[in-house]
Amino acid sequence: MIQKLKKRWPLVMDILLSKPKTRDKDILLYKEVYKYEIKALGLKNPDFFKLMEQGKVSNFETIGRIRRLLNQKCPDTRGASYKPRKKAEKKVRKEITKLTP
Repeated sequence: MIQKLKKRWPLVMDILLSKPKTRDKDILLYKEVYKYEIKALGLKNPDFFKLMEQGKVSNFETIGRIRRLLNQKCPDTRGASYKPRKKAEKKVRKEITKLTP
């Protein structure tokens, strides 16, 4: 798993820095990563989920995990929603804790 993170870290960092809208919407970030990976594989009309199952393209969790790590370490990768989310974090944690049996 660490290898997958190391492999895609530079790509995700580049996308976050060059395309500011991806900082607040993970789905846009996923789209950009997959556009790069599918182009690198030389595919035109891929069976996307089959590629994901085969491990040929990154999975959603890996991309999201990299974004969260980059947000912690590199303020330039943060979008406008970062501060409000961090501010609400303690309250949300308490609410989640109340939900668990």
